[in-house]
Amino acid sequence: MPINKAKKGNYYKIISVPNNNLLMSLGVRENDVVYKKDSLFFGGPTLLEIDSREIAIADCIASLIQVEESDIN
Repeated sequence: MPINKAKKGNYYKIISVPNNNLLMSLGVRENDVVYKKDSLFFGGPTLLEIDSREIAIADCIASLIQVEESDIN
């Protein structure tokens, strides 16, 4: 499922990421585990926590990041 459609407040393992230098520099990589903090209304950004950092990703890019639920709580 795309990260922008995933339920907030859970951990997710990234399955696939679009080839985007900005995402790579922010630490969004395949097989990493991220925490979804929130998604803003009406196509607003998705807020993720990665390695103790919070990042906001535009909805159009977040829709391309595929994730699955992680066992980490």
